[in-house]
Amino acid sequence: MNPIAQQGSRHIGWEDLRVRIQNGIPFVHRIPSIDGLAPAVDIWVSEFGKELALRVQCYGVVKPKESPLEEIKIAMVHTLEGVMLEVRTSTLSLYQEMYGFFVSVADKIQLNGVLPIAAVEETLEGWRELLRTRTSLSEEVQLGLRGELYFLRILIKKLGDEALSAWVGPQRQPHDFRFGKKEFEVKATSGPRHAHIINGFAQLQPSLEHDLFVFSLRFAPSGLNSGTTLSEDIYLTRDLLSNDVRLNLDIILREYFSYRPEHSSFYPKRLQLVNSPLVIPVDERCPKLNDDLLSDVPHRERIKDIRYFADFEGLGFREGMPSYSLLFEK
Repeated sequence: MNPIAQQGSRHIGWEDLRVRIQNGIPFVHRIPSIDGLAPAVDIWVSEFGKELALRVQCYGVVKPKESPLEEIKIAMVHTLEGVMLEVRTSTLSLYQEMYGFFVSVADKIQLNGVLPIAAVEETLEGWRELLRTRTSLSEEVQLGLRGELYFLRILIKKLGDEALSAWVGPQRQPHDFRFGKKEFEVKATSGPRHAHIINGFAQLQPSLEHDLFVFSLRFAPSGLNSGTTLSEDIYLTRDLLSNDVRLNLDIILREYFSYRPEHSSFYPKRLQLVNSPLVIPVDERCPKLNDDLLSDVPHRERIKDIRYFADFEGLGFREGMPSYSLLFEK
């Protein structure tokens, strides 16, 4: 691939670059130094646009710091022009933002006299906040996951490695956990009461010949040097499993919840339980809406979904009560 000199403006516009990427023909766009003293910066596009990379000559650096983001690879590569610092991604959805990242790096090197490795690290630190908004879990998902991990740890202590098989929510089942003839819907809140959003008619509808329970947790910020972060909750859960089964937990976290260990710094919030978890049998005393209760509603067949708040405060039983221990028997 022969470098293409850019006349006039130092930078190719994103729309022009996007069209060239879509053409599928590999090429290099060279951003020349204005004064001839700073190194040129090359933007590389591989065949069929599978990779987008920045390359710049870099002397005296044996090995750059490892990228903190999985979507971005940083390495030293040997070329006919010498040793170069390469920053590369193959995540197509990030190409536009990544090109902006490359332009910023090039300007720091060529206009501000920043050394290439420093320019990359400095820009990456600021740019990771943009990527964070695209990859991090929402507050609601984080809270729900922490609740399910808490319940999973209880099960592991009772059932061992088999407990992971009871976590059926990631298998797109209507309830979070199932073992024996019992099902559990885990609900977590940061509100002042054990009140939760119920999604759909099926969430509080037990499966045939099963007993369903709501496992309700209330979390609150823990302050300094107490509580746990999401990443710590995951570590505590993994530590209870055998080495062989930990891999299965990692797969669930990655594929179902989109959690990646390298993004642990995205989740610094420390939480603790406000009080003991509350367990509510889904019976005639449980506030719920389901198909049986709504069967007489006019035009029921046209009501496809429902979302509502249910307040469980004062219902059910807590840890330490006799009924609680019996719940986790097979």
